[in-house]
Amino acid sequence: MKVSLNWLKNYVDIPLTPDEVSALLTSLGLEVEGMEKTESIPGGLEGLVVGLVADCQKHPNADKLSLTKVDVGTGELLSVVCGAPNVAKGQKVIVATVGTTLYPIEGEPFVIKKSKIRGEDSEGMICAEDEIGIGHSHAGIMVLPADTTVGLPARDYFRPGDRLRIRNRPYAQPLRRYQPPRRGQRCSRSPAHQLRPQRRTAPARCVDF
Repeated sequence: MKVSLNWLKNYVDIPLTPDEVSALLTSLGLEVEGMEKTESIPGGLEGLVVGLVADCQKHPNADKLSLTKVDVGTGELLSVVCGAPNVAKGQKVIVATVGTTLYPIEGEPFVIKKSKIRGEDSEGMICAEDEIGIGHSHAGIMVLPADTTVGLPARDYFRPGDRLRIRNRPYAQPLRRYQPPRRGQRCSRSPAHQLRPQRRTAPARCVDF
């Protein structure tokens, strides 16, 4: 059985590390065979940054394209040809820099390369939400709040997080629920020990359920 640690955290406050959770579950009789890390968004938004559209002009050779200058916090403006109808100067946007692999909602992943589009250099891509795998809208580019920090990695802005799945194999024997010792009785075993599977020859003071 596979259990998502992120899913568990929606219901239980877990201040432990994944390794500590693994050790705890095993001590309680749920043997953890292993853990695997998966991305909630394919590609993890690597290579995507917040940019400022510093300038926006009509493409001289294409009516539906715009020539933009984008500040991504590197000290140099990137020339980006954009086909979105809603792009405008002053916007905070998500930019895929050269070398970034995008994982769109539909279609195969592709790598952003420096290119010429209708005779003009393009050094990146201003993205719509479906192009980076976080939504289905392709009506235009994503426009972020005006106070968003230029150069901030998209991963830090959206905070998708990684999912940790725990593979566990319950023991065949039923677990025993811990019950405090009856009045006048003493039980030297810790609560964690009593939650482990016990043989039927266990002392009577450790009650079965």
